[in-house]
Amino acid sequence: MTSLSRRAINVEQHWISSQLDWLAAATFRSADEPEAYVLFLHPWTSWKDERDYAHVKLARDLAQALSVEAVLFDHRGHGESTGSSANVTMSDFVADVQHVQQWLQQRSGSKATIVVASGVAAVTAASVASLINAQALVLLSPSLHVPPRLLDLAARTQSVRELLKFAERENDLAYVRSALQRLGVLPDHTLGELFNPAFLFGVPDPLSYLGLPPTLVVTDGESPSYDVHLLASCALRIADIRGGGLSFRHPDCLSAVSTAMLQFFQSLRFAGDLI
Repeated sequence: MTSLSRRAINVEQHWISSQLDWLAAATFRSADEPEAYVLFLHPWTSWKDERDYAHVKLARDLAQALSVEAVLFDHRGHGESTGSSANVTMSDFVADVQHVQQWLQQRSGSKATIVVASGVAAVTAASVASLINAQALVLLSPSLHVPPRLLDLAARTQSVRELLKFAERENDLAYVRSALQRLGVLPDHTLGELFNPAFLFGVPDPLSYLGLPPTLVVTDGESPSYDVHLLASCALRIADIRGGGLSFRHPDCLSAVSTAMLQFFQSLRFAGDLI
């Protein structure tokens, strides 16, 4: 791997208009004119900083090593952004990404766009890739599908509270709890809160991942084996850090993830402009 210099970077906070709402965003870039944009997508019901700042650390690493502008933002109804998450749909998540890209282009011109998504946000990345002409994707411990039984149950109610009550009556409570946790839909402490799962029906067929642009998949100790095998069958580039069963967010794994991402970016067709 080519030795890369470490640039001093600027971190700025922004508000980006997305239809009727405002998206809170943070940008990481060096003084150099960026040659590409890197958009970080947080998992549904999470936020741009997440609970462990993994995306922040990765964005900082990329901006220090490459001529890119890394952007973290909260989807509408999440984190510091305005709006309510009660009725957010997949179309809304996709529209948010498009608005962020348009804002970047108005600010710094049209450039290559790379999307980084973790967990179930991989679904958002796959849905928006062709719409924003993404040149590459990075999927971190992705969840690519929603279990059919969960969809079947979710079709009968509009809140997690009612969903769990229904699942208990159907003797499916343990399954639903574990499925929601695995997908990253809701953390443990908010499982009882109202939540509209309607956006789950926007999940694409996993085989649609065959048509993605160059994609790096980072699998870790939280990656479902079904998804790992599926991704391997799609001939996507895999960086496996499952040793020890740790999440990619763990401090011991983040440096390996950062290195894998930098190596992947260098391999891209336009990589010469990034270094």
